[in-house]
Amino acid sequence: MRDFTPDLTPNLTPNPSPKGEGSKQAGERPDLTPDPSPTPLRSGGHGPAGRGSQHLHTGLFLPVSMGPRPNLTRNDNSAGRWWPARCLQAADTLPAITMHFFVTGAAGFIGSNLVDRLLALGHPVTGYDDFSTGQARFLEPAAACPNFRLVRGDTLDLPALTAAMQGAGFVFHLAANADVRFGTQHPRKDLEQNTLATFNVLEAMRANGVGRLAFASTGSIYGEPWVFPTPEAAPFPVQTSLYGASKLAGEGLIQAYCAGFGFQGYIFRFVSILGERYTHGHVFDFYRQLRQNPAELRVLGDGQQRKSYLYVQDCLDAMLLAIERAAEPVNIFNLGTGEYCQVNDSIGWITGALGLRPRLSYTGGERGWIGDSPFIFLDTTKIRALGWAPKLTIREAVLRTLAYLQAEPWVLEQRA
Repeated sequence: MRDFTPDLTPNLTPNPSPKGEGSKQAGERPDLTPDPSPTPLRSGGHGPAGRGSQHLHTGLFLPVSMGPRPNLTRNDNSAGRWWPARCLQAADTLPAITMHFFVTGAAGFIGSNLVDRLLALGHPVTGYDDFSTGQARFLEPAAACPNFRLVRGDTLDLPALTAAMQGAGFVFHLAANADVRFGTQHPRKDLEQNTLATFNVLEAMRANGVGRLAFASTGSIYGEPWVFPTPEAAPFPVQTSLYGASKLAGEGLIQAYCAGFGFQGYIFRFVSILGERYTHGHVFDFYRQLRQNPAELRVLGDGQQRKSYLYVQDCLDAMLLAIERAAEPVNIFNLGTGEYCQVNDSIGWITGALGLRPRLSYTGGERGWIGDSPFIFLDTTKIRALGWAPKLTIREAVLRTLAYLQAEPWVLEQRA
């Protein structure tokens, strides 16, 4: 184990959370009781007609204008929570074409941010989540919107999933087991929650005549590539994580359904995402450690792993732009920034912002765990060609994530 103390500016103090942050008085929260017997929402978006094995014709799909990113505002009753200032009501100017979106993993980090964005753009949304890792509090803004419906359900329950999806015109499949680090301790979980769940989503779409899908994949499917930055067309080396392998299998199923049943698919290979409502990852782990012991920080690996990260709102910008402008039957995009950083860089930013100088204890080796890729840097030329560019740097995204966790200590306590 190697020890190292970074040279950081001393005599700064962590930003204390204002009194009462992260909590509300009883009765203040919107009703988040899931709908036990979902009924379809009406929508101006149309999935292709047809049931069973009938082909769904991509040429009939209508483009949906996603518009610019809505303004975000801080809620005065809960510092650190950012969401669209309000929901679009019936009297507001709605998009020319509205689409009823179905979002799996709606109570998760990315899913809840996506739900807020779609509602702010005027689209009806059904959220589907089993709350195994999702947080009901993330959906409080959505619960206040008349265009939102929440269904508690498991993606492994095909009948329930199929019933909940009725009336939808587009599916965002974000629900997954994202626990890369401990995959070898429960290998069946990745198979079930990532691969089999994706099969169920596709079958529910087929039963409901829904023909368009966006899928949250991962840069981990590239294993340990030898081309950097890594393009979408890079050859796949040997898979190094069960998580990556299960996501790659999900991609394969989606592509096969696009070819066999006329679906249109959008596959997004993410780097690690940062931002508000972030609940796991290195910023979370480091900040939780430092809250418990500001004098020492344990680091998996040697700290020289090179990683790329992306701010969650930049991620949403990219996905929504792609489904508006990309028109192939299968559309695959890397999502990331044009930079990367070492783990040590991120440690310096975090500890510097907190005014701490902890002793760093490294576990050693260029990988933090089995399946950890020592270098992740994706080529984003393809998504940039559509007109997208991230607004935040990696450093800005790390610091914004840290500020959120400081302002919302309940997130850390929920996962204690």
